[in-house]
Amino acid sequence: MFGISFAELVVIFMVALLLFGPHKLPEIARTLGEAFAQLRKSTEHIREEFQRELAAPTEEFRKIADEAINSSLHHDSKTHAGNQGQDGQ
Repeated sequence: MFGISFAELVVIFMVALLLFGPHKLPEIARTLGEAFAQLRKSTEHIREEFQRELAAPTEEFRKIADEAINSSLHHDSKTHAGNQGQDGQ
């Protein structure tokens, strides 16, 4: 999970059991579980916010680029049509 083997987890559990006792250990485990869940939720929220903020300029740039391309194509088609009219004379 965190680079900790099963044997190391057992040793950590045994030390915690000796330090805190069997009555306090479930409460500590519950508190730690809630803290880790809140931390995971917070980091996920921050990650989503960063992704949204990074995507916004990309979308804006894509719209500007599309408008520029469409404008250029529209201008080129007018120029090309005008040149055909002159060639036909």
